[in-house]
This record gives sequence, C-alpha cells and structure tokens, in this order.
Amino acid sequence: MPSAAFRLLDSADQKAGRQQSDARGKVVFPDLGPGIYRLKQTASGSPLHEVVTDQDFIVTPGATTRLTITDRSRRSRSSCRPRTTRPESSCPARP
Repeated sequence: MPSAAFRLLDSADQKAGRQQSDARGKVVFPDLGPGIYRLKQTASGSPLHEVVTDQDFIVTPGATTRLTITDRSRRSRSSCRPRTTRPESSCPARP
C-alpha cells in the first residue's frame, strides 16, 4: 500500500526508525544491526484499509529480512460470488 507509515522499535521499545512506503508499497529500513525488532504501522495510507497488527522479527548478520504485511480484514470482506447470471445480481465494484 503506497504512503503507509511505519515505526520500527528495537527490543527495548526504543525508536529504531520511521519510514513511509513508496509507490509500490515497499518499505526499507537500511543498515539495521542484528536483533529483535517490532514493526508498527502508524497509518495505512488509505481510508479503505485499517492499520495492521504489529509484527516482531529478527535481523541476523549478513541477511536480508523480508516481511509481507497484509490487511486481512479488508481482503476477507471483499469477496463476492454472484448467485445468478442476471446483471443486477453481479458483484459490486471494488473500491
């Protein structure tokens, strides 16, 4: 999600970084030292999506740690199955 805001905390709950996602929804926290971190989304970047649950992760020396953030509440509510082939019963347009 573009323009989503994130705060990164270290294992002592101290701020280790703050970033906003780019146009592709990607966020990078470069040059983190090894340790345990918590990623907190502070803004979703869209009025249609909620802020997701915090995620803890471990950074190990010499490795890239990748996380995928998914707004499960919106994904589960956006499914639709039309029951007939009549146009008036089709799925509503997605926002």
